[in-house]
Amino acid sequence: MSRETIEAPTDAQLLTIRHMCAERGLERPEVVWSKREASEIITALIAGRYNPNDHRLLDAEVDENEVPF
Repeated sequence: MSRETIEAPTDAQLLTIRHMCAERGLERPEVVWSKREASEIITALIAGRYNPNDHRLLDAEVDENEVPF
């Protein structure tokens, strides 16, 4: 059985997201699950289609102990 490896988002990605959200007056994501998700968020910010609601922790859905990083 193949298992996908989840890589943590880089500091540079997290700083870029923080800066781009601040610059645009947008709410930052509550959590960035992976390097891949960070790239998707940055792409969405550049394209003007970022939705902070897509990146919220919902108590009913996720236990904070399940957050990989």
